[in-house]
Amino acid sequence: MNYKSALHNTIFEVISKASVELNVESYVIGGFVRDLLLGRKFKKDIDIVAVGSGIELALKVSELLPKKPKVQVFKNYGTAMLRFEDTEIEFVGARKESYHFESRNPVVENGTLEDDQNRRDFTINALALSLNPNNYGDLVDPFNGVLDLENKTIKTPLDPDITYSDDPLRMMRAIRFATQLGFEIEANSLASITKNAERISIISGERIVDELNKIISTEKPSTGFLLLYKTGLLDIILPELTALNQVEEIEGHTHKNNFYHTLEVVDNICPNTNDVWLRWSALLHDIGKAPTKRFNKKQGWTFHGHEFLGGKMAKKIFERYGYTGARMQMIADEAAISKASLHYYFRSKEKWKIVSLEEKNDEVYEIESEDDILGYLSKQEILLMIQELPPSYRLVFNLYVFEGLKHKEIAEQLGIGEGTSKSNLADARRILQKKLSGVTK
Repeated sequence: MNYKSALHNTIFEVISKASVELNVESYVIGGFVRDLLLGRKFKKDIDIVAVGSGIELALKVSELLPKKPKVQVFKNYGTAMLRFEDTEIEFVGARKESYHFESRNPVVENGTLEDDQNRRDFTINALALSLNPNNYGDLVDPFNGVLDLENKTIKTPLDPDITYSDDPLRMMRAIRFATQLGFEIEANSLASITKNAERISIISGERIVDELNKIISTEKPSTGFLLLYKTGLLDIILPELTALNQVEEIEGHTHKNNFYHTLEVVDNICPNTNDVWLRWSALLHDIGKAPTKRFNKKQGWTFHGHEFLGGKMAKKIFERYGYTGARMQMIADEAAISKASLHYYFRSKEKWKIVSLEEKNDEVYEIESEDDILGYLSKQEILLMIQELPPSYRLVFNLYVFEGLKHKEIAEQLGIGEGTSKSNLADARRILQKKLSGVTK
């Protein structure tokens, strides 16, 4: 099969010319070829493999391009990269790799195109198109990757136990590609992920969270998270989330499965936002419920204080994976109010109404009447106001408003008088109402 007509970008002609001058073979490989055959929109990056020095090829290509773009060289990895127009092109020399069990960093040797395709993660990513003049555009497909594309299958080119044990991040990549493309993971490969799940522990937190970000950015993230759960990876990566996957019954009282509820919330928010951080907020919004779950004969199941504990847990999760700063704090803060997609508005007669959009696809709540409304704020604005309350006021306010507890229950839980609970709530409302005066209609 020949795809010469698809290689119309000037950069491919220049790479071909540079290869001839250096007397090396070159091929475009990986995602570009996969997406070309799937008819997907091209990404803004292209991988080139040279049977020889990828760095020398990159430098020669830059020399032949009109503006001679800067070449970034990564000698430790034997790779180089340059930008042409709006596309990043990465060059690597064909190589074969071997791994030590305790590390995902390979021992690299020069190799052939076949060696390089053998080291690829999946058959659909081992597809290559020749940039050599004698067979320009010819498809090189040693593992029937085209057939796997047609069958919508994620499959490793070699024994999956070897592929995943060598580089355990490939287990998450398999799940990510299955989620992005709507493919199935081949049965042996899926079983191998379960078998090798513990190996994910040698992967850095930054690389794990990068794959999680890609999964959570898909149209239906629940597909990926269910696969992570089924294979045992999620228990290792986010045990706080899998802890929600339980339902108990006492004296006829049950509670919802907060794990599946959480995945539903994430899917529901996706049509309204591509912001990965808001999606993370949805994913972590209920993680405090597992450790705060209690049974009360009068109330049934309760999760008092889960929003506060959830905020602390969210912060620890991101610290574990190397995230710090304002974005991390925003997610922790939103988990702390236990809702991923909420709007709050302040009504007359000092009554608070909370509107949850968790199970809706709408970002905007249609307000029946604007006559009563003293102010309308975004969740970030109202959250900031609540956080600025004195701690004793804030705790009573949250238990009363968000948890629906009565003053007697709050008093018992906090070890304070019922009158103190009422007084703290009234003071909290007065403070918030004063803050709202600047946005009243």
